[in-house]
Order: sequence, then structure tokens, then C-alpha cells
Amino acid sequence: MILTDKKSITELIGLDIVAEIADDYVHSSVEDQAKFPVIETLKDALYDVMEDDLGSQRIAQLYDNIDWNEIAEDAIDAAEVRLEAKVADTDLDGYIYDRETGYWEEKKYY
Repeated sequence: MILTDKKSITELIGLDIVAEIADDYVHSSVEDQAKFPVIETLKDALYDVMEDDLGSQRIAQLYDNIDWNEIAEDAIDAAEVRLEAKVADTDLDGYIYDRETGYWEEKKYY
């Protein structure tokens, strides 16, 4: 039996894959975040892991029992912490990371 709690699903997808999905999300622009929501990407990743063992209908039933919002929020929170640590530790000679656009931009000194 497959468990549907956050830890089990995260481990089934793979901790590194969940982290990569969330990191890609927080590093992307607002427009790309809207195009590629974390929840849908996590669902796709779980499907890839399970498609050989379960049919599409069984996977769809499983999806209904998973709290995708909690998994996505926790992954994004962890990714934002990693990003802030990276930005704080990175000196790019006058450049700053713009979370809104997802790009490094030149600091403006006024």
C-alpha cells in the first residue's frame, strides 16, 4: 500500500527532484511560475515514478488523497531559504538577484 502523507510522497518522488522542482520555481520569473505551477510539476514527477506500477486511473485516485498544497508550500519555502542563503553569500560585484524577474540585475546606487 502506498502512503499519501507528505513525507512518503516526497520520498517516492525523490527529495532531490522535489528540491529541483521548487528551486526552478523560485528562480523563475512570475510569468513562468504561473505557467509551470509546482503542484502540477510534482504530480507529473510522481506519475513518472508510478506509471509502470499503477494504471492512470489508480494514480488519479491516489492524487485525490494527497495534500499537494502542503507538499508544494513546504518545498517552495525550503527553496526560498536556499535562494536567500545563496544570494546573501554571493557577491557579484554590483549585481543583485531580482526575485520578481528571476534575473541578476545591476545594483543602482542613488
